[in-house]
Amino acid sequence: MLPLEPSNSLGVGAYNASSPPVAHILSPPFPSLAQIASTHEQNARITDWYHRVDRVMTEYLGTPEVPSWARFAKWASYNAGEQLRNIEEGLQVFRAMENSFRCVRAAMWNTRVSEVATAVKSAIDFSREVFDLFKHDGLVGEAIVLALSEAGMSEKDRQVMSENIGRRCPKSMLIRAYILAKNFPRLVHSIDAIAQTLTGMHASLIAANRAIFEFMAPRLSAFLDAAAKGSIEPSSGAPDITERFFSRALSMYAQARQMGLRAQTLPLAGIDRAELLETRRNLVAEANLLATFGEQLYRAQPQFDRMADFLKRSTRFMRMHFPGSDIAFGAGAAPRDWGLIYDRMGVDVRKAPADPHELRHDVIFPLCRRDDPRFLGTIGHLLTLGMERPELALALKREPPRLLDACRHC
Repeated sequence: MLPLEPSNSLGVGAYNASSPPVAHILSPPFPSLAQIASTHEQNARITDWYHRVDRVMTEYLGTPEVPSWARFAKWASYNAGEQLRNIEEGLQVFRAMENSFRCVRAAMWNTRVSEVATAVKSAIDFSREVFDLFKHDGLVGEAIVLALSEAGMSEKDRQVMSENIGRRCPKSMLIRAYILAKNFPRLVHSIDAIAQTLTGMHASLIAANRAIFEFMAPRLSAFLDAAAKGSIEPSSGAPDITERFFSRALSMYAQARQMGLRAQTLPLAGIDRAELLETRRNLVAEANLLATFGEQLYRAQPQFDRMADFLKRSTRFMRMHFPGSDIAFGAGAAPRDWGLIYDRMGVDVRKAPADPHELRHDVIFPLCRRDDPRFLGTIGHLLTLGMERPELALALKREPPRLLDACRHC
């Protein structure tokens, strides 16, 4: 990454006071989420706005094309929407399972064999749905693992249960019934507890996605609107502490645009042009890291803190899949606590202060080395690959599918 000199002024006008107007660049209006009742519609609007801003920022930064923060944000928002649907579908099954278990308990005091058999069959059928969810990536799959572990179900029992889930022969049904009966009391308690946890995580995901958007959208819009007029007003004094990373990132985007304009005046095959464009690419990459770290630290982290207990016990929380990549982000090679921002971002803790709030915004961002297992599957890893792999950057450029169209819970 390009080493950066500390700046005395964090105002976004620090680098482009003389930039020419970009009259054809218009910031899309951002939706008022308070007027949208459906959380799925909110997520769809957020994702769509990021997509439109991605196109505007791409034009603003110029050629050769480099992806800005907005390109990664739209797919992060899309993945959050998928997780919300995943949680809701899981909760439906959990609630049905709870009702089924209540029926089983009631049937135990019933003398009618037929009613007992019906209740037990119902519980077994719902257990099949629960174990189908066990195969899902992300929150619900992780919740199932924790629920069964906390219920005291051994790994061997879970494996046997999974192997017999799809079989309807009498032997397989008896195996499932035996395992359920053996773990029944604790399983009922853990299913109820994990359903409450997922309900809280559902609310936290919605709040985090919305908090990031409501902070970033007006500031990005103001940045682009000012660029359309040819000048970006420097801030009056240093920005609020929670804005320092994003303010620095906007300054770097403005500087990267100037570098691109200058490169167009240099000979195509010249060394100076190649070096200038490489510096520009590194500058945008650093800006993306700073913008992401800032929104994660000050907007998303409070919600992650609310999920801390669950996240500490999780190993594959919120796997995110991005088009053009064969890596499941959030699923690194090394164990990590996804609730900790350094773990999430792939920061090298040996080069960073113990308190993330003390990390400086005006020096090179301290990521782990590429060959460090702690780096694989992190947000920093995604941002790095997005800058280095043209095919990934191009895949991320496309518009995400509209989850709302396929959603049954709106």
